[in-house]
Amino acid sequence: MNGLVFPGQGSQSIGMAKFLFDEFSSVKNKFEEASEAVSVDFQKLLFEGPAEKLNLTENTQPALVLASVSYFTALKQECEFDFIASSGHSLGEYSALVCAGSLNFTDAIKAVKARGKAMQEAVPVGEGAMLAVMGMENEHIVNMCKWVEQESGHAPLQAANFNAPGQVVISGKKEACDWLLANFDKEKFGNPRRHKFIPLKVSAPFHCPMMMPAQEKMQEVLSTIEILEPISPVVQNVSAKDETAPESIKSNLIEQVSAPVRWIECTERLKELGCKNLFEMGPGKVISGLVKKIDSEAFTTFNMQSMDEFKEWTKLLGN
Repeated sequence: MNGLVFPGQGSQSIGMAKFLFDEFSSVKNKFEEASEAVSVDFQKLLFEGPAEKLNLTENTQPALVLASVSYFTALKQECEFDFIASSGHSLGEYSALVCAGSLNFTDAIKAVKARGKAMQEAVPVGEGAMLAVMGMENEHIVNMCKWVEQESGHAPLQAANFNAPGQVVISGKKEACDWLLANFDKEKFGNPRRHKFIPLKVSAPFHCPMMMPAQEKMQEVLSTIEILEPISPVVQNVSAKDETAPESIKSNLIEQVSAPVRWIECTERLKELGCKNLFEMGPGKVISGLVKKIDSEAFTTFNMQSMDEFKEWTKLLGN
C-alpha cells in the first residue's frame, strides 16, 4: 500500500528535478506554468541559481512545490499508480494537496510565493531564532519552553517541529533562545544523558506565534482559492489527521503558519491508514530519514534523484 510524502523548506538544491525536466514534456509544461503564474524564471532559478537566490524563502517555497509536483507529474506520465494517503512537511503540505487533486497547481504556486514573502516579512531579521533540540523527550521540551518564557521574561518560545523521536525544533524570540543556551538546567527536564542544542541558520522563527502576521496574510490569500475534496486523504500537520473536507483543509493550511508541525503523529497516522511504502516526492532524503527514525520497521522508504531511480520507481508503482 503506497503513500506519498513531500519535503519542506531545507530540501532545496541547485539542479533539483533537472533530470525530469530534461526527459518529460509534462514537467517542462509545469515549469512554464509556474513561471507565468508568479513571473519567475524557474528553469534558471532551479538549475543555475545562485543558491543565495534559491534560498530566499519567497523563492524556495514555490521552487520546492514545483520540484515535488514535477516528480508526481513525470511518474503519472509513465505509469498509472494509486496511493492511499499522503502528507507533506510544512510547505510540503501544499505539494501533497496538489497531487491529491485538492489544490490547483497554479493557485498553489501563487499561494506559497505569498506565503514565503509573508513569513520572511513577519519578523525583522535578528529578532527570532530556531534551535534544534536533540536527545530530549517531547514532553520535557514543551515544559522547557514554558519555563524559559516564565524565567527569562522573553516570549514566545515553543516547539515548532516534532520531527522524530529525540529531534524537535523550537522557535521564538532570539532573546529566549539565547537565555536557554546560557541557563539550561537538565535536571529540571528529565536529566537527558546526551542533549544538544543546535542553532539553525534560518531567516525567521517559523511555526511559532511570531508568524501571526503571515498567518493573517495567508487567510486573505487562501480566501480567494478554491479547495476541493482530495482523491485520497491528506494527513495535515496541524491536526495530524487525514483530512478530506475542503473547509477543514483550508483552515489547517492557515493555522499551519504559526502552529507546530506534528510530523511524528502524521507519520504514525499514515501507518494507521495502511501505508507501507512511502515515496518521497521531491529532492533530497530528509523526510525518508525522519520516517526511518520514527518507525523503521513499519515503512519502506524510497528516494529518487536520477533517471535510473525513476525507472525503478515506475516498476514498483506500476505493479
